[in-house]
Amino acid sequence: MANLINRQKVLSINILNYNTFEKSRVCIDSCLKQKGDNFRVLLIDNSSTDDSYIKLKEIYGNQIEYFQTGENFGFAKGNNIGVKDSFDKGYQYTLMLNSDTEIVGEELVSNLIDIISSNEKCKVIVPDIFHVTVNGNRLHKNDSFYLRMLRRINILPSNHKINEDIQTISEAHGSALLVENMEFLKVGGFPWYFFMYGEEGLFSKRILWDGYLIFSWSNKKCYILHHHDKSKRIDPWRLFLMGRNRVLEFYSVDEAKQTFLWKFCLFFFYLKICLSSNKDMRIHFCKGMKNGFNMVRCNASKESFYNNGRLIRSNY
Repeated sequence: MANLINRQKVLSINILNYNTFEKSRVCIDSCLKQKGDNFRVLLIDNSSTDDSYIKLKEIYGNQIEYFQTGENFGFAKGNNIGVKDSFDKGYQYTLMLNSDTEIVGEELVSNLIDIISSNEKCKVIVPDIFHVTVNGNRLHKNDSFYLRMLRRINILPSNHKINEDIQTISEAHGSALLVENMEFLKVGGFPWYFFMYGEEGLFSKRILWDGYLIFSWSNKKCYILHHHDKSKRIDPWRLFLMGRNRVLEFYSVDEAKQTFLWKFCLFFFYLKICLSSNKDMRIHFCKGMKNGFNMVRCNASKESFYNNGRLIRSNY
């Protein structure tokens, strides 16, 4: 059986590139070091405006595969297109990686596949993700007050340990997550109308509401490094979209579960941001929340949210 599995198209490792030549090289190099021959590496170019795609194709040639979206669709839709291509090509799973990530440990992929393929209820799995910051590597905690509150009032299921290395979580971080392609497409993938930021939150909830589990796997030798910009400043347009999409997520939870929780969460987050010591956070995140609230109140369409996100990314 093991030999049969090795001959099958099991996993596509998808890397979404947008003007990130150096970071994409680090990511691709780490993927090519993975043991096994039942996976491919797919570089998805989200219509880069520089020569990063051309240069990467010259370097890697036929070592990897390539896909050009033809337009900058943002993180959510760009990854959705990649998973659909993987599914259409016969791959059962997709590991989605930000171009600014790096795999540590040559057996990370094989371990993730072994775990998800041996657990029928698991449709998404994430390894440990360490954010590389000016203050050193910081482990992503996979939880928040908001998620704990949703579990407490039974909007999300409780979490539990599977064994010493694996536990269930309420949300998978979007920088590195492995999904079963069929289930990913069944729940609609990432909400494409978010454009970028926060889409993994609503996607994860849809997986859980569909009766499946999200696993977190911890291993000291195999993990992900997420190479953020090491400066402490976040671009204003990013903060704006984070605030806008948080409102949209709260509203989507309300639509799905028929609660009035989203207005409480909106107020809680608004208060939290207003008390932040980060001036940019107070200004731009709150502007984004206001923009999102106004669009929700006016019953804006998903297309309107998507186009609004593209304009913010380009012109903010």
